[in-house]
Amino acid sequence: MVEKGILSSLLLVVWVMVSDFSIAQDLPMNPQSQTPVWTSNGKIDEKRITGKLLRDGDSVTFDGANAFELPADTITDPDNFSIEFTVRRPALMSENPWHDCLSIVENTDKEKQAGFGFVYFPLRKDYEATDADGIALEINGKLVQGGGMGGALFAMSSAQTCKITLVMKDRQMQVFRNGLLLATTDEINSSSLPLQFGQIKKGASVPITISEIKIYNTAIIPDGFDPSVKTMKICSGPGYVLMRAEIEDPDLPRILVVGDSISMGYRKYITDHFKGKATVDYWVGGGWLDPADVSTEGSKIKQAWKGIFSHGPYDVVSWNSMTLHMWTPNLPQRCPEESLAPNMTEMVRFLQAEAPKTRFLWIRCTPIRKLQDDGTSTIDNPGNDRVVKYNAIVDNVMNEFGIPEVDLYGLCVENMKQVPLHCRDTLHWDRKSIQNNLSTKLSPEELGRIHVEEQMAAMINAEIEKNLP
Repeated sequence: MVEKGILSSLLLVVWVMVSDFSIAQDLPMNPQSQTPVWTSNGKIDEKRITGKLLRDGDSVTFDGANAFELPADTITDPDNFSIEFTVRRPALMSENPWHDCLSIVENTDKEKQAGFGFVYFPLRKDYEATDADGIALEINGKLVQGGGMGGALFAMSSAQTCKITLVMKDRQMQVFRNGLLLATTDEINSSSLPLQFGQIKKGASVPITISEIKIYNTAIIPDGFDPSVKTMKICSGPGYVLMRAEIEDPDLPRILVVGDSISMGYRKYITDHFKGKATVDYWVGGGWLDPADVSTEGSKIKQAWKGIFSHGPYDVVSWNSMTLHMWTPNLPQRCPEESLAPNMTEMVRFLQAEAPKTRFLWIRCTPIRKLQDDGTSTIDNPGNDRVVKYNAIVDNVMNEFGIPEVDLYGLCVENMKQVPLHCRDTLHWDRKSIQNNLSTKLSPEELGRIHVEEQMAAMINAEIEKNLP
């Protein structure tokens, strides 16, 4: 079950369609040839219902105050089963999607770190109707946020419904939307807990309706599955969620892109650039430096990096340690100035010791803008002053260790005139974020001039190429 405290500490991770689909290729059955062991037309034991269950035929509406369980023996093999259901676009949007997210189905056992959960994040009210909502998986008791997850449920679509298929095969789960493979997980520990649909939460949530629920005691191939579309594999461990591409040619070098939501904008262009020349993995939300943790025995961030390196080796790592989040002036305790240089020094020494053959590149933090009364943006604000000061501190550390830097800060400053009027998003530079936060839509010509992310990737690509073997 997803808890609010867990959600507040997690960041968005987009699951991009790029690589691994080996599990889907091996799926033995299609749903037409199988009889479901339970459907939403079936009877639900009143003793297994919490709250007032809102049913209409085979449809069930969940609002954070109702849920139901199925008997534990509904699924005979917890390592091989499928769950299929149709989601109806919610009629309401949310003031706070983090608060209003809702677990649709799960059998998570937090104590044993086992099981899965499928979580829906409603669309934010100040976004346009065709923008992305969010879906996520909870794996072994830990939420791995899906963000756009290949387009989420209703992103850039006028469709009112979509079909979700969750396929567990040999302890690995794949998520499909209308037959399109969105994500593949690494191993999920078997849970003996019963399946629960819906979630009991504090406070109401945006109601969401699902229908045509079908549960199969085998792995199935969803209708419309196209094996030519590939996805990255989601590999998780203590402190990290890695999106790993399938290694099709072991002789090619390997690249790891580490960063925050800024990296989510430019990383696609890195993958595209190195297609056929290198394998590119992503770690979004990685590298957070807790000032009280870095130098301690059993440091969480060091353990996370060790987990990441277990998926290597990597030839080049481009790295930004969540600086926009760590350096925010609203929460100065996240990174006191006096802790920055010692902690960065400690981490660089650690990384170079753990991966002595890997070349590391530091990605400088991008600016924090402020919206002025006339609708233009400026970097003349306390938040950005802190970014400038902290960038300089980290520059000194990287220079000391001979680590090349990519100056995305300077690139963004040069592109300040590209930011449209009244853009409320003061951190990001991509077309979608800018369009979503405008009071009026941009013309195609205006959108065509916003290309900062491609420039970011080009700068990073050039530095990576210098450092590849």
